[in-house]
Amino acid sequence: MKFFSITRTRLYLTLFIGMLWMIIKVSQAADLVPVSLSMSGTNIALSVQNTSYGVSVNGFYVSISANGKSQALYIGYMGPRQITTVTTPAIYFGTGSASVTGVVDAYGWIPEGYPPGEDNNVMTATLDLGGSTSQGSSVDLIIDDIRESDPYFFVKIRNQGGGTTYKSSYLRVCLNGYCLNNYVATPGAGASNEFSYNKSQFYVTSGGSYSVSATIDSTNLITEYLETNNSLSETLYFSTPQELPDLIVEDILFQNGGIDVKIKNIGTGSANAPIKVQLSRPGTSYAMVRSYTNSSYPLYTGTTRIVSFLVSDVGASGLSSVNLKASVDWDNSVNESNELNNDLSKTVTLEQLLPDLIVEDVFFEGTDVKVKIKNQGAAASSSAHYTRIYMNGYYNYIYSSTSIPIGSSVTLSYPAAYFYLIQGQTYTATVNADSDGYVLESNESNNTLSKSLVFGSTSTSSGVDLVVVSVERYVYLSYLYAKINWKNQGTAYSAPVDIKLSYGTTALTSSVTYSNYSAPAPGATSTTYVYIGYTSTYPLGSLQVQATVDSTNKQIESNENNNSSPILIF
Repeated sequence: MKFFSITRTRLYLTLFIGMLWMIIKVSQAADLVPVSLSMSGTNIALSVQNTSYGVSVNGFYVSISANGKSQALYIGYMGPRQITTVTTPAIYFGTGSASVTGVVDAYGWIPEGYPPGEDNNVMTATLDLGGSTSQGSSVDLIIDDIRESDPYFFVKIRNQGGGTTYKSSYLRVCLNGYCLNNYVATPGAGASNEFSYNKSQFYVTSGGSYSVSATIDSTNLITEYLETNNSLSETLYFSTPQELPDLIVEDILFQNGGIDVKIKNIGTGSANAPIKVQLSRPGTSYAMVRSYTNSSYPLYTGTTRIVSFLVSDVGASGLSSVNLKASVDWDNSVNESNELNNDLSKTVTLEQLLPDLIVEDVFFEGTDVKVKIKNQGAAASSSAHYTRIYMNGYYNYIYSSTSIPIGSSVTLSYPAAYFYLIQGQTYTATVNADSDGYVLESNESNNTLSKSLVFGSTSTSSGVDLVVVSVERYVYLSYLYAKINWKNQGTAYSAPVDIKLSYGTTALTSSVTYSNYSAPAPGATSTTYVYIGYTSTYPLGSLQVQATVDSTNKQIESNENNNSSPILIF
């Protein structure tokens, strides 16, 4: 009995461990199962579940088959225990009762777990697909409905076939003896689109019953299962039209340097603000919308208003004439008795009033170059423009943010130091007004002036005074330098200058010149290092040195006799 008890315990333990192992293995593998296969409206719906408790799956196909036809549908992701439903139009597979088969993981991409595993991927059901067999894979367009919502009416088209075409087709609608033929998108299988119309588009001016007819694919662009069911007629009732405005563009005018659009209300009712007006330039991307928005004064019947635009709004700056199109109430925000007369196209002659910038003068004043710019044109200049100064092989730009009125001048200033001028020498200054062409002018060929100037006259004397503060022996990694501290002890900015160091065992026997050091501001000190050589070649006390700032007299100074240091022994 004891032996039997031990054996039975071992058996139970073995079975428990086996079952636990099976549960763990199953939880580590996917198992895709079809849950249901049914009709959902006009579609076949297949629901799939990933029965795994711990494994997600990525990317697989399911298939739905019936009557010898099959559709493969892709599922991108399913988490553990997740259920996903895919659908496809039933009419693709035919009509009436049919045996439908759904297969999960149709291509066997997903490794599935232990039994049932790969053996439970198929489900079959008998479903009523509906429809007509010959219609199953074809396009079949119909007018599904025509309904009225005064002053509008709506035409609904539907593709009752099982096929889809990516072609558009024409929808022809007739009312009151007028017809419109619009190019519209063709809906997919089982889908529909609805389009709206205003009765004013068909010149309905009185109330009563009206026959409306609509035909889809009126020019037979689409091959259909049935070509004789594309039309529908309905009788709609419209009420007596209320007193409505009727907005037109009366004229497009160039005046006061801009473009004015003259709008008028020729209807029987007032138009409340805002009334939007669009001015465009056909064939280009230029289009600007402005509004007449004075809500205290509606546009009463028989009255006109001016809506103004800039020439630049339609990219016409510099043109002598331009083709324009003006549209009032272009977005149909105002309900009008006639929506078809809102546009006017016209070629407009532009007699532009433009500025004309010239350089009146260029001269030295203090430490600056002064430039005088005049506007001799018929309109104020724009505020942003550049003036270019070229002198002594250097050029610089002066930016001006000031608009120059008609007949007025502005004086612009730039430091002369930036042109590295030498006192007493003559230079040719060439100045270009509006050098970057930012200002549209009536004459673009008279912007330049060249003039000879002498730098260093009485008017250019300055408060600059450059001195050497100290010269020190400076050693770095066995290399010997002269550390020159120099200062502008004057009251004005200095131009870049030359630094000269003279040295030798006998005083002033040789020299090194370092050119074009940046000019210090008034009261500022600069330091310049001049390399001499190895310290072993020039031991302490072996050199006599002297430093000179502005050694070539480039800078006019209030005192020209204090530029050199004493002779120092290094």
